[in-house]
Amino acid sequence: MLSSLKQELQEQSWIPILTAGLVMGITVILTGIIPMAALVFSGELDRFLATGISLALMSAAVIGVVLALRSSFVGMVAFLLAEEATILGAMATTIAKNMPANATDQDILMTIVAAIAGSSVLTGAFLFALGRFRLGEIIRFLPYPVVGGFLAGLGYLITEAAFRVVTNGKYSFVNFPQLLQPETLLQWVPAVAFGILLLLVSRRPVHYLVLPGLILGAIALFYLVLALAHLSPAQALQGGWLLGPFPEGGGRNPFNLTALLQANWSLILPQFSNMAVLMLITALSLLLVCSALELMVECNIDLNQELQATGLGCLLSGLFGGMVGSPAVLAALSGKVGARSRLTGLVTALVYLGVLLAGVSFFTFFPKPVLGGLLVYLGLDLLVLQLYDGWFKLPKIDYAIVLLIMATVVLFGFLIGVAVGLVVMIILFAWNYSQINVARHTLSGSSFSSHRKRPINQERLLQEKGDQTYVMTLQGYIFFGTANRLLNQIRQRLKATDTATLHFVILDFQWVTGLDSSAIVSFVKLKQLAHTQQFQIVFTNLSPALAKLLHQSRLLAPEDPICFEFPDLDRGLEWCENQVLSASKYRRSRFLPLSLLLKTILTEDNEQISTLMGYLETLQVEKSQPVFCQGDTPDAFYFVESGEISTFVELETGKTQRVQTLGAGTILGEVEFYTQAPYALSAIAEKSSKLYGLRTSALQTMQQAHPQLAATLSNFMMRSLANRLASVQKEITHLTTR
Repeated sequence: MLSSLKQELQEQSWIPILTAGLVMGITVILTGIIPMAALVFSGELDRFLATGISLALMSAAVIGVVLALRSSFVGMVAFLLAEEATILGAMATTIAKNMPANATDQDILMTIVAAIAGSSVLTGAFLFALGRFRLGEIIRFLPYPVVGGFLAGLGYLITEAAFRVVTNGKYSFVNFPQLLQPETLLQWVPAVAFGILLLLVSRRPVHYLVLPGLILGAIALFYLVLALAHLSPAQALQGGWLLGPFPEGGGRNPFNLTALLQANWSLILPQFSNMAVLMLITALSLLLVCSALELMVECNIDLNQELQATGLGCLLSGLFGGMVGSPAVLAALSGKVGARSRLTGLVTALVYLGVLLAGVSFFTFFPKPVLGGLLVYLGLDLLVLQLYDGWFKLPKIDYAIVLLIMATVVLFGFLIGVAVGLVVMIILFAWNYSQINVARHTLSGSSFSSHRKRPINQERLLQEKGDQTYVMTLQGYIFFGTANRLLNQIRQRLKATDTATLHFVILDFQWVTGLDSSAIVSFVKLKQLAHTQQFQIVFTNLSPALAKLLHQSRLLAPEDPICFEFPDLDRGLEWCENQVLSASKYRRSRFLPLSLLLKTILTEDNEQISTLMGYLETLQVEKSQPVFCQGDTPDAFYFVESGEISTFVELETGKTQRVQTLGAGTILGEVEFYTQAPYALSAIAEKSSKLYGLRTSALQTMQQAHPQLAATLSNFMMRSLANRLASVQKEITHLTTR
């Protein structure tokens, strides 16, 4: 690291590094350090504000050094965020209210500082663990409405804290009538006006020096008004218009071993819920800041490394009695002025440290209206972003959740607000997911058939009776909501009067990622419905885990007459088709020679059939013996007289996959025969089979000697190919339009 810093110093000029470091340091002090310390020590705790500023400066310096050296973003600086300060302020206020009546200011301060230090140590350890175990992506799963509602509630509380600051802790929104008194209006109206001005300016693209320039200008204007009103700084200090006076020595960090012993730990431990929220919010803030920086400077930031660096910084800050902190979006400035260097972050941290060593007495004369304006700006910025911008960007249900969480945070606290938001989002997610059609495709046997090639008369029958089969290819994760929707779809199909009576329901699980145990109830109801309505259920493409779950629930069992299981959809469809054929007149119980089969599919002219048989060669193929192999040059096509032939394609993985099965009365290899393209598939006998082949030379002889027979055969082949193409197009249409 030292050699890297030395190299950066040699390669870059000191001027942009010093400029960026000084500007960012002063900007963070004005917009972050002072307002955040005032948020923590506001109202009745403002007597400890000097200590709060000292702690904030020390925290920013420690965390800033760690980020400068260990961040994946070169030039990163530390910042105290309003989200973190507001939670710390809530903890400090609660502890102060519950302190014993005889507790001294020292007792109160020691307990608050110990709570702040403890929360920093816990947060640092939490962030470091997230990054160390590469769990940073988990925080990306927090739903945006929960974040938005939290930030909106935070904006309200920051704005309310601004009123307490400028009215010296006397009034807030709860005392709204008193805020309208003339003497009180003079305290908060300038602050609100300045806050609104900062908000309007910040919502437009401006130079990075505009914001600190406006703050310095507001300070100058304040003292100009004092001069015109003939008021001295001492009089303004006495009237409560300035941050001071600070008690002597109040700017020192009081945290030491004595502070740990003097702290009232019985009041600190109940604050663990707020500390838990602080851990989550700091992690989330880090994510948001890093995402913004990635967009602003077009770079990639390692979120896990940032979690480790920030966690280490917060851990060290807590050991010194300091607050939590986070990376700052302001770090993008280093790139704009050509100071992308780790030295920039170190210079910024030295600015914090220099102001800390110089003493916080300088801040005695910082105008409260300016500080209040900064807090109003921070609060309104969050409110406008979530409530005004959110109205146009968010779905109305998400916007309503933002309002609900905001109200819960304001009324009951951060932890309950986040918890309510998560519960509402989980319920909403379950509801929305249940409205998604779990059936990726819903098809019938007339539009979607198995890959078993059958004689034309059987195919025609299956087309006519195809609506008896209802095919549903399922998708996603099936739980009680989506399973119940699936059950209702099947009930609607049973009620349909314009289609054939339902005999088979095929449920294909190829695209299903999981099955909730509660969804089994809906499948049990489906089995009961199948029993009463007399249809059968076919499960296909079940993973081992899903199959085990269905067997355990007794949905699938040996010799079950209602539910059946097949390894894939094709075999499930083939089984249903076989059931349809077995109940029809086309079920063959005896062997038919090819001459009789040709009479039903080719021509009834016995003379033509006899002539054709003379051109065919007999081929006897035993089980597992190939008829042809993938890549062979075709020299014949085949009529299947008996047995079964399956075609397979060889995959890149070396495995084979069944494409089609052909039985008696079907044709094999005709496409490649007529196109003269190498066989794209291999044909292997599933059982002992007898085929008749027509070779190229025999067809050429037939075309010369018996042209009418050749024409009849050609017309038959064209009809067969046209029927196959029409079937494929129909299947594609149904798959792409549902």
